[in-house]
Amino acid sequence: VRTNKTLTRLVLSGIDSNFSWSSLGQALQFNKLHALTELDFSFNEISHKEMIGLAAGFQGEGRSPLSDDVAFPHSLQRLSFANCNLQPKTIALLIESLEKSWYDIIFWS
Repeated sequence: VRTNKTLTRLVLSGIDSNFSWSSLGQALQFNKLHALTELDFSFNEISHKEMIGLAAGFQGEGRSPLSDDVAFPHSLQRLSFANCNLQPKTIALLIESLEKSWYDIIFWS
C-alpha cells in the first residue's frame, strides 16, 4: 500500500492475526496517490486504539492546513467493517475520518 498506484481493491477479511492496523494507516498517509477504491476489513477484531491509527490514514493527516482539498483524489466505492465488533466511539471516529478524506462514499457496510 505504501507504494501502490495500481491495486484498486484490498481485501483483508478474516485474516485473524496480530496485524497492525495502524501500520496500514501509516502507509495510506504516506501514499496519498494510492489507487484503492475498495477496502474490506470484515471479520477482524479492530480495537479503538488500532482504529485511531487506521483512521489517521483515511483522514490523510499531514495535508496542508491551508488546503480544503480532501486527502485522496478519488472516491471510496466500498468499505466493509462487517462483523468487526466496533464500539460506538470507534464507529464515530471512523466516520469522522472518512468525512475528511473522500468527496464521495458510495457504499459503506
